[in-house]
Amino acid sequence: MAVASEQPAARGKCPKVAAPTTGPIPAAELLGVIQDAARAGAEVIMEAVNKPRNIHYKGVADLVTDTDKLSELVILEVVRKTFPDHLILGEEGGGAYCNGQKIHVSKTDKVEQSLLVTGFGYEHDDAWVTNINLFKEYTDISRGVRRLGSAAADMSHVALGITEAYWEYRLKPWDMAAGVLIVEEAGGMVSRMDGGEFTVFDRSVLVSNGVVHDQLLDRIGPATEDLKKKGIDFSLWFKPDKYPTDF
Repeated sequence: MAVASEQPAARGKCPKVAAPTTGPIPAAELLGVIQDAARAGAEVIMEAVNKPRNIHYKGVADLVTDTDKLSELVILEVVRKTFPDHLILGEEGGGAYCNGQKIHVSKTDKVEQSLLVTGFGYEHDDAWVTNINLFKEYTDISRGVRRLGSAAADMSHVALGITEAYWEYRLKPWDMAAGVLIVEEAGGMVSRMDGGEFTVFDRSVLVSNGVVHDQLLDRIGPATEDLKKKGIDFSLWFKPDKYPTDF
């Protein structure tokens, strides 16, 4: 996690964002990485032009090709090579860390002073519309609502204290498992969007710094209950044998 700066930062005088090791990276350096990553991904895509495509569907209109996956891998490799030490780690019972430095959620106690994050899936049904409305409502009463496109990054930002909360419907277990642990180990709170106790097999998640959690549920909870009444499926994606999910 980093903050772009137009001016080179003097050694030892970098303004920090949440974690002690998180400081500004000159904008020119970030731009170079972006360009390198874009070129690497583009080479993969152009190589595949006019060749047969192996298409898979993750949802009704959510498709992915082998070329998509390969381009993502080469882009990620550019980022990893450039920033090998940008690591966020959480261990159950052992805390959460960014580059070896312990991190903690923010202490902001009012939604009006909070920066929030959410996400939207590809299925444009009542759940999607409900979250659009929540997005609008919280944009009006908070510092703002962002959409970053990665649940892992969204939750890491909450753990770092950069944002105060994140919520989304219909994430998969692999989208949430690492992020919710990191948030909890950083002192945050995790629940379903109806306020119920969370498991990674649930179809909604709300993570926060804990202080604003109930304030957010004042609006998010009833909106989610209304979706249940409309027949939106909030059952577990699946339940492994002997997994304790009967809360």
